[in-house]
Amino acid sequence: MNKLHLEKTAKALKQPSEKAAKEFIDKKELIAEEMNKIMSEREDVIKMVGENNVDMMEDNHRNHARFLASVFMDYEPDVLI
Repeated sequence: MNKLHLEKTAKALKQPSEKAAKEFIDKKELIAEEMNKIMSEREDVIKMVGENNVDMMEDNHRNHARFLASVFMDYEPDVLI
């Protein structure tokens, strides 16, 4: 995938409905928590994220959920890219 394709694809995406965005926002902590649970239970999690980096992985999942919530409320293709 090149940058032009990525830009074209992002511009074709539609902003989620307000209802869907609000539902995601209401559940973003649960989503991040579930992702952290799934990843932490993997036998290869240390191999994937590195020694002493599980806390950082968990923070990244929470930050990613917050980022997606903001994108869903005010979709801008360039921000997503």
